[in-house]
Amino acid sequence: MPPHTVFKTVVMIRRSGFLEGFIYSVSVAVPMFLSGKPEDGYNHEELTTRCPEYQKFELYKIHGEAVHTVRVTSKMPKLQFYEPPSSKTSPKTTKSSIVQCGDISCPEFLFDTEKVHEEREVTDDKRTLTNHQPKTNPDDSESEECFFLYKGTVGTYSFKDNGRYYFEVAVSYAVHQPLEQTWMVFEIGLCRLDDIDCYHSVERHPNARSFYVARYPDDGKLAQEFWHNRQLLECIPLSNNTSGTTVNVVYGNLIDTRKKAWTVFNCSKGKHLYTFKDIDFSVPLFPVFGTYNPELVNVELTLKTGKEAEPSKVIKLLK
Repeated sequence: MPPHTVFKTVVMIRRSGFLEGFIYSVSVAVPMFLSGKPEDGYNHEELTTRCPEYQKFELYKIHGEAVHTVRVTSKMPKLQFYEPPSSKTSPKTTKSSIVQCGDISCPEFLFDTEKVHEEREVTDDKRTLTNHQPKTNPDDSESEECFFLYKGTVGTYSFKDNGRYYFEVAVSYAVHQPLEQTWMVFEIGLCRLDDIDCYHSVERHPNARSFYVARYPDDGKLAQEFWHNRQLLECIPLSNNTSGTTVNVVYGNLIDTRKKAWTVFNCSKGKHLYTFKDIDFSVPLFPVFGTYNPELVNVELTLKTGKEAEPSKVIKLLK
């Protein structure tokens, strides 16, 4: 492929009613699908080449500059295979260890190291997810089940059975350079397994719910945003977006499958933040965790599950 080839044939792709991306047609036989502007990237685009006859996706990483044109270097991209969602295997769930606090269950679960994106790192105890590049060579440690688009991983527990469940996530981030546009810091979500790896976040899926921190364009600061099906439901300011800004906060998550609700608390300040309603638990929903923009911000998410979770801190905040 010659250097700096520009593909200009653009066709919009829509999936489930929303804009998924653009096709850059190289030829009739080999169309290219652009997954969108990389949330981390300044000098690369992520493309996938779809092969309909095999129902596979081949993920390429190539250098580029613009969002709506693709400039391909002469260096051959690394080829990886991405199985369609219907063939994905479920994480190994951990349901044997559950701590009860009244009628609230605190399941013990970890980050799934088999599914974590190759550019993200989970600590050896499987309790902390960072946006750091792993120190080991990704070619040596990469799992066949790892996410290719979603910049994070999934928990080893899913929510479906009737009950009330609680877990906490301790979040720590430090801004080195201000984020721009609507770039994200981290995401905590609930999503069907088949939908997780379709994009870099899960806020656009009709059967998912997403809570994340990102730059809010109106004031340029970092805000806690609550999303469903590409709709912003609530926005709560969190911190400045200036170099040197540091934040440490523990988020409590109460999931009530009977009431079809997920409530998020700021345990550090003893505040109720938001309650997602009308959630469909007929198909298991997995907790998902994403971390973003490592060149601008250091991010760590640490799970507090089972006996480490403290639902008593939020029970008094329930109406």
